[in-house]
Amino acid sequence: MNVKQVMPFIGQVVNLSHPRHYGFMERVLGRAQSFVNQIGENCPAALKSLFQRLHMAVVGEDDAYKTHQGSDYTPRIKEADEARDTTLSGLRGMLEALQKIGTDEQKAAAGKVLAQMDLYRLKPTDGYEEEGVKLAQFCDDCGTNVQLELALTKCGLRELVATLKTQNETCRGLVNMRNEERSYIDGQAMQKARKVSDEAYADFVMMLNALAVTTASDGYSQYDNVIGYINADIDYFKQWVLRKYGGTAAEPEGGAEEADDEDIPAIRP
Repeated sequence: MNVKQVMPFIGQVVNLSHPRHYGFMERVLGRAQSFVNQIGENCPAALKSLFQRLHMAVVGEDDAYKTHQGSDYTPRIKEADEARDTTLSGLRGMLEALQKIGTDEQKAAAGKVLAQMDLYRLKPTDGYEEEGVKLAQFCDDCGTNVQLELALTKCGLRELVATLKTQNETCRGLVNMRNEERSYIDGQAMQKARKVSDEAYADFVMMLNALAVTTASDGYSQYDNVIGYINADIDYFKQWVLRKYGGTAAEPEGGAEEADDEDIPAIRP
Protein backbone atom coordinates (compact mmCIF):
# COMPACT_ATOMS: atom_id res chain seq x y z
CA MET A 1 0.00 0.00 0.00
CA ASN A 2 1.47 3.31 -1.08
CA VAL A 3 0.43 5.90 1.54
CA LYS A 4 1.46 9.56 1.30
CA GLN A 5 4.18 10.52 3.80
CA VAL A 6 6.00 13.72 4.78
CA MET A 7 9.36 13.74 3.01
CA PRO A 8 12.56 13.56 5.10
CA PHE A 9 13.90 17.07 5.62
CA ILE A 10 14.98 17.53 9.23
CA GLY A 11 18.61 16.87 8.30
CA GLN A 12 18.55 19.92 6.03
CA VAL A 13 16.35 22.09 8.23
CA VAL A 14 19.11 22.27 10.82
CA ASN A 15 21.41 23.88 8.23
CA LEU A 16 19.11 26.79 7.45
CA SER A 17 20.07 30.26 8.69
CA HIS A 18 18.03 31.69 11.55
CA PRO A 19 15.39 33.60 9.53
CA ARG A 20 14.91 30.75 7.03
CA HIS A 21 14.78 28.12 9.76
CA TYR A 22 12.09 30.08 11.57
CA GLY A 23 10.29 30.71 8.26
CA PHE A 24 10.08 26.98 7.58
CA MET A 25 8.86 26.15 11.07
CA GLU A 26 6.27 28.91 10.95
CA ARG A 27 5.01 27.60 7.62
CA VAL A 28 4.63 24.03 8.91
CA LEU A 29 2.90 25.32 12.04
CA GLY A 30 0.39 27.14 9.84
CA ARG A 31 -0.33 23.95 7.89
CA ALA A 32 -0.78 22.00 11.12
CA GLN A 33 -3.01 24.68 12.65
CA SER A 34 -5.34 24.67 9.65
CA PHE A 35 -5.58 20.88 9.70
CA VAL A 36 -6.24 20.62 13.44
CA ASN A 37 -8.91 23.30 13.19
CA GLN A 38 -10.49 21.56 10.22
CA ILE A 39 -10.93 18.12 11.80
CA GLY A 40 -11.74 19.59 15.23
CA GLU A 41 -12.81 16.97 17.77
CA ASN A 42 -11.78 14.18 15.40
CA CYS A 43 -8.13 15.12 15.82
CA PRO A 44 -6.31 12.33 17.71
CA ALA A 45 -5.23 13.42 21.18
CA ALA A 46 -1.60 12.41 20.54
CA LEU A 47 -1.40 14.50 17.37
CA LYS A 48 -3.09 17.47 19.03
CA SER A 49 -0.64 17.29 21.91
CA LEU A 50 2.31 17.26 19.51
CA PHE A 51 0.79 20.17 17.60
CA GLN A 52 0.57 22.21 20.80
CA ARG A 53 4.18 21.34 21.56
CA LEU A 54 5.20 22.47 18.05
CA HIS A 55 3.23 25.68 18.52
CA MET A 56 5.02 26.51 21.77
CA ALA A 57 8.39 25.66 20.23
CA VAL A 58 7.87 27.98 17.26
CA VAL A 59 6.64 30.78 19.53
CA GLY A 60 9.80 30.31 21.59
CA GLU A 61 11.97 30.45 18.48
CA ASP A 62 10.17 33.60 17.37
CA ASP A 63 10.89 35.25 20.72
CA ALA A 64 14.55 34.22 20.56
CA TYR A 65 14.89 35.51 17.00
CA LYS A 66 13.32 38.85 17.92
CA THR A 67 15.87 39.16 20.70
CA HIS A 68 18.59 38.21 18.24
CA GLN A 69 17.46 40.83 15.75
CA GLY A 70 16.30 43.48 18.20
CA SER A 71 19.68 44.69 19.39
CA ASP A 72 19.91 48.23 20.75
CA TYR A 73 22.83 48.66 18.38
CA THR A 74 20.71 48.13 15.25
CA PRO A 75 19.14 51.64 15.00
CA ARG A 76 22.49 53.21 15.90
CA ILE A 77 24.23 51.22 13.16
CA LYS A 78 21.59 52.27 10.66
CA GLU A 79 22.01 55.93 11.60
CA ALA A 80 25.81 55.70 11.42
CA ASP A 81 25.65 53.90 8.07
CA GLU A 82 23.32 56.52 6.62
CA ALA A 83 25.70 59.26 7.77
CA ARG A 84 28.72 57.72 6.07
CA ASP A 85 26.65 56.92 2.96
CA THR A 86 25.62 60.57 2.72
CA THR A 87 29.24 61.69 3.03
CA LEU A 88 30.44 59.10 0.52
CA SER A 89 27.80 60.14 -2.00
CA GLY A 90 28.61 63.79 -1.38
CA LEU A 91 32.32 63.19 -1.91
CA ARG A 92 31.71 61.47 -5.24
CA GLY A 93 29.26 64.17 -6.30
CA MET A 94 31.74 66.97 -5.56
CA LEU A 95 34.56 65.18 -7.37
CA GLU A 96 32.37 64.60 -10.42
CA ALA A 97 31.33 68.25 -10.37
CA LEU A 98 34.96 69.38 -10.24
CA GLN A 99 35.69 67.22 -13.28
CA LYS A 100 33.15 69.29 -15.17
CA ILE A 101 33.58 72.82 -13.84
CA GLY A 102 36.91 72.87 -11.98
CA THR A 103 40.23 74.17 -13.17
CA ASP A 104 42.40 71.90 -15.27
CA GLU A 105 44.41 71.09 -12.16
CA GLN A 106 41.25 70.26 -10.17
CA LYS A 107 39.87 68.11 -12.99
CA ALA A 108 43.04 66.00 -13.00
CA ALA A 109 43.09 65.78 -9.20
CA ALA A 110 39.41 64.82 -9.03
CA GLY A 111 39.99 62.11 -11.61
CA LYS A 112 42.81 60.65 -9.51
CA VAL A 113 40.63 60.42 -6.39
CA LEU A 114 37.68 58.99 -8.30
CA ALA A 115 39.93 56.34 -9.81
CA GLN A 116 40.96 55.29 -6.30
CA MET A 117 37.31 55.14 -5.22
CA ASP A 118 36.48 53.01 -8.23
CA LEU A 119 39.41 50.73 -7.43
CA TYR A 120 37.58 49.69 -4.26
CA ARG A 121 34.16 49.82 -5.95
CA LEU A 122 32.81 51.99 -3.16
CA LYS A 123 29.01 51.89 -3.07
CA PRO A 124 26.58 53.10 -0.38
CA THR A 125 24.44 50.03 -1.12
CA ASP A 126 27.10 47.57 0.07
CA GLY A 127 26.46 45.61 3.27
CA TYR A 128 27.72 47.09 6.53
CA GLU A 129 30.83 44.93 6.79
CA GLU A 130 31.83 45.11 3.12
CA GLU A 131 31.40 48.87 2.91
CA GLY A 132 33.28 49.33 6.17
CA VAL A 133 36.34 47.40 4.98
CA LYS A 134 36.44 49.16 1.61
CA LEU A 135 36.10 52.61 3.16
CA ALA A 136 38.80 51.87 5.72
CA GLN A 137 41.21 50.92 2.94
CA PHE A 138 40.32 53.96 0.85
CA CYS A 139 40.68 56.39 3.76
CA ASP A 140 43.99 54.78 4.71
CA ASP A 141 45.22 55.33 1.15
CA CYS A 142 44.16 58.97 1.34
CA GLY A 143 46.28 59.42 4.46
CA THR A 144 49.40 57.58 3.29
CA ASN A 145 49.54 58.14 -0.46
CA VAL A 146 51.22 61.49 -1.10
CA GLN A 147 49.69 61.85 -4.55
CA LEU A 148 46.17 61.26 -3.24
CA GLU A 149 46.73 63.69 -0.36
CA LEU A 150 47.87 66.35 -2.82
CA ALA A 151 44.89 65.64 -5.11
CA LEU A 152 42.44 66.01 -2.21
CA THR A 153 44.12 69.24 -1.16
CA LYS A 154 43.73 70.67 -4.66
CA CYS A 155 40.05 69.71 -4.58
CA GLY A 156 39.59 71.10 -1.08
CA LEU A 157 38.22 67.76 0.15
CA ARG A 158 40.70 66.56 2.77
CA GLU A 159 38.41 67.48 5.65
CA LEU A 160 35.49 65.69 4.03
CA VAL A 161 37.54 62.48 3.73
CA ALA A 162 38.59 62.87 7.37
CA THR A 163 34.91 63.09 8.31
CA LEU A 164 34.18 60.00 6.23
CA LYS A 165 36.95 58.11 8.02
CA THR A 166 35.57 59.04 11.44
CA GLN A 167 32.02 58.09 10.44
CA ASN A 168 33.20 54.76 9.07
CA GLU A 169 35.15 53.95 12.25
CA THR A 170 32.05 54.74 14.30
CA CYS A 171 29.84 52.49 12.16
CA ARG A 172 32.33 49.62 12.16
CA GLY A 173 32.71 49.86 15.90
CA LEU A 174 28.96 49.57 16.39
CA VAL A 175 28.75 46.61 13.99
CA ASN A 176 31.52 44.84 15.91
CA MET A 177 29.74 45.41 19.21
CA ARG A 178 26.49 44.04 17.77
CA ASN A 179 28.32 41.03 16.35
CA GLU A 180 29.75 40.28 19.79
CA GLU A 181 26.29 40.59 21.28
CA ARG A 182 24.81 38.31 18.60
CA SER A 183 27.50 35.68 19.01
CA TYR A 184 26.44 35.33 22.64
CA ILE A 185 22.78 35.02 21.68
CA ASP A 186 23.55 32.64 18.81
CA GLY A 187 25.44 30.29 21.07
CA GLN A 188 22.66 30.06 23.61
CA ALA A 189 19.10 31.29 23.14
CA MET A 190 18.83 30.85 19.36
CA GLN A 191 20.46 27.42 19.20
CA LYS A 192 18.44 26.17 22.13
CA ALA A 193 15.18 27.46 20.60
CA ARG A 194 16.02 25.92 17.24
CA LYS A 195 16.76 22.55 18.81
CA VAL A 196 13.39 22.58 20.59
CA SER A 197 11.65 23.40 17.29
CA ASP A 198 13.55 20.70 15.40
CA GLU A 199 12.58 18.05 17.93
CA ALA A 200 8.94 19.14 18.05
CA TYR A 201 8.76 19.16 14.24
CA ALA A 202 10.36 15.71 13.94
CA ASP A 203 7.94 14.19 16.47
CA PHE A 204 4.91 15.87 14.90
CA VAL A 205 5.82 14.63 11.41
CA MET A 206 6.56 11.12 12.70
CA MET A 207 3.12 10.94 14.30
CA LEU A 208 1.47 12.36 11.17
CA ASN A 209 3.12 9.72 9.01
CA ALA A 210 2.19 6.94 11.41
CA LEU A 211 -1.45 8.02 11.55
CA ALA A 212 -1.59 8.23 7.75
CA VAL A 213 -0.43 4.61 7.52
CA THR A 214 -2.69 3.21 10.24
CA THR A 215 -5.86 4.98 9.04
CA ALA A 216 -5.38 4.62 5.28
CA SER A 217 -8.06 3.00 3.19
CA ASP A 218 -7.29 2.01 -0.40
CA GLY A 219 -4.07 4.02 -0.16
CA TYR A 220 -5.74 7.24 0.99
CA SER A 221 -6.08 8.87 4.41
CA GLN A 222 -7.56 12.04 5.91
CA TYR A 223 -3.98 13.24 6.40
CA ASP A 224 -3.13 13.32 2.69
CA ASN A 225 -3.90 17.02 2.22
CA VAL A 226 -1.85 18.35 5.14
CA ILE A 227 1.01 16.00 4.22
CA GLY A 228 0.83 17.25 0.64
CA TYR A 229 0.99 20.88 1.77
CA ILE A 230 3.98 20.24 4.04
CA ASN A 231 5.73 18.39 1.22
CA ALA A 232 5.10 21.35 -1.07
CA ASP A 233 6.82 23.60 1.47
CA ILE A 234 9.72 21.17 1.79
CA ASP A 235 10.04 21.07 -1.99
CA TYR A 236 10.07 24.87 -2.08
CA PHE A 237 12.86 25.09 0.47
CA LYS A 238 14.85 22.38 -1.30
CA GLN A 239 14.41 23.85 -4.78
CA TRP A 240 14.80 27.54 -3.99
CA VAL A 241 16.17 28.31 -0.55
CA LEU A 242 18.76 25.55 -0.16
CA ARG A 243 19.68 25.67 -3.85
CA LYS A 244 20.38 29.39 -3.61
CA TYR A 245 22.22 29.41 -0.30
CA GLY A 246 23.69 25.91 -0.19
CA GLY A 247 22.97 25.35 3.49
CA THR A 248 23.66 27.82 6.28
CA ALA A 249 23.72 31.31 4.84
CA ALA A 250 25.40 34.31 6.39
CA GLU A 251 23.06 36.60 8.24
CA PRO A 252 22.34 39.80 6.32
CA GLU A 253 24.02 42.84 7.79
CA GLY A 254 22.30 45.60 5.87
CA GLY A 255 22.44 47.37 2.53
CA ALA A 256 22.01 45.26 -0.59
CA GLU A 257 22.51 42.02 1.36
CA GLU A 258 19.05 42.41 2.84
CA ALA A 259 17.53 41.95 -0.63
CA ASP A 260 19.01 38.47 -1.17
CA ASP A 261 15.60 36.78 -1.34
CA GLU A 262 14.18 38.98 -4.11
CA ASP A 263 14.79 36.43 -6.87
CA ILE A 264 13.24 33.53 -4.92
CA PRO A 265 9.62 32.94 -5.97
CA ALA A 266 6.96 33.45 -3.35
CA ILE A 267 6.03 30.28 -1.51
CA ARG A 268 2.87 28.59 -2.67
CA PRO A 269 -0.22 28.93 -0.43
